[in-house]
Amino acid sequence: MSSDFQNFSIGPERTKTQRKNHSMPDPTCEAIKSLHVSSVELLESSKGLIQNPTPSTPSISSSASLDAISVLVGLLHSHTVRTALTCGPMASSSSATLSCLKQFHEPILPLVSEFQAISSRAYPEYFTKTVQQRLLSLFDTMVQFLQEIVEIVCGDSNAESQERLHCSALMIQECDRIQKLCKEGPVMLLRSKLEETEEMLKDALDELGEVIDPATSENYDDDGWNGGPGDYTPEQTQFATRTQRKLRLLSMLYKAISKRRITAKTAYVNSMAQGLDSIDGCLKKLAALVDDLVSGVSMAEEPMTLELSLVQLVDEAKMLSGAVRLPLDGVGDGQVDWFVMWSKKIAES
Repeated sequence: MSSDFQNFSIGPERTKTQRKNHSMPDPTCEAIKSLHVSSVELLESSKGLIQNPTPSTPSISSSASLDAISVLVGLLHSHTVRTALTCGPMASSSSATLSCLKQFHEPILPLVSEFQAISSRAYPEYFTKTVQQRLLSLFDTMVQFLQEIVEIVCGDSNAESQERLHCSALMIQECDRIQKLCKEGPVMLLRSKLEETEEMLKDALDELGEVIDPATSENYDDDGWNGGPGDYTPEQTQFATRTQRKLRLLSMLYKAISKRRITAKTAYVNSMAQGLDSIDGCLKKLAALVDDLVSGVSMAEEPMTLELSLVQLVDEAKMLSGAVRLPLDGVGDGQVDWFVMWSKKIAES
C-alpha cells in the first residue's frame, strides 16, 4: 500500500448523525452529485472504447504510449490520495473535494487514446489484452470509489473511515499494477507466465509420482488408497511412467527457454511481437494439455484417450521448441542445435 495511506491517521469514526452535521451546503453537494454522474458516463463510454479499440498508426517509439499510460495512471493515483484525504475527519472544505473530483476527468480520455496506440500491433496480443483488462478493472474500481466519496461528502453514507480507506487502497492497488505492467513490458509478463507454467508442471509430476508409487500419496495409508480410484494396473503404471519422462523433458524445455530465450535481460522490440504471441499460445495449450492428461492418468481413463492426449502434448511441445529455436531477435546462436535435439528426444522417449 502507498506510504501516503500508511501515514494517514483516519481518526475517530463518526456516527451517521455526526456525519450529517458535517454535510456540505446543498449547492455544493448538488454540484458534486452532478459531476459524479458525468464521471460515471465518461468511465462507461471509455470502457466501451477500450473493449473495442480502434488501433491508431504505430508511433515511431513503441514505448512512448506505454510510458504515457504509466504517467496518466500515476496522476489517478495522486488524485485518489488527495480525494481520500479531503474526505477525512479533518476535511477543510467541501470545495476541496469538488476540485479533486474534477481532476479525475483529465486522464481518462488520454488513457483511452494511448491504449489504442499500443493496440496497433506494436505489442503482442497477450500483452495488450492484459493492459486492457487492468484498465477496465481500474475504471470499475474508480466508479465504486467515486460513488462512495460522493455519498460520504454529502452525508448519505454509512461507510466509516476504515471502509473508505479500503476503497482508496483498491484504487491505488490497481494503479500500481498497471504501472508495474508498463514498466516491465511484454517480455517480463511472458516470463512470469512461464514461471507459473513451470510450477504447474511440478505439481503434475508430483501427481504422476503418486500413481507410479502410491505410497508417496497423502491419501495413502496402511490400508491402501483413501478416496482414490483404487490400485492401478501394470499397464496404467507404465503409461504414467512414460508420461512422466515426457513431462520431465518438457520441464527441461521450460528451463532452457527461461535461461536462453526469455531472460530477465531480454529487451523488447516490435519485431518480437509475433514470436512472443506464438510462445504464449503454446504455453497456454500445454498447460491445459498437461492438466487434462495427468487428470486422465489419475482417474484411469481409457488407454486410447490417454494415448491421443499424450500425442497432442508432444506435438504442442515440439511447436513450442520450434518457436524458441532461434533467439527472439531472429539471429542464430550456439543454442539452436539444443532445441532441435530436444524435439527429437521428446518424440522418441
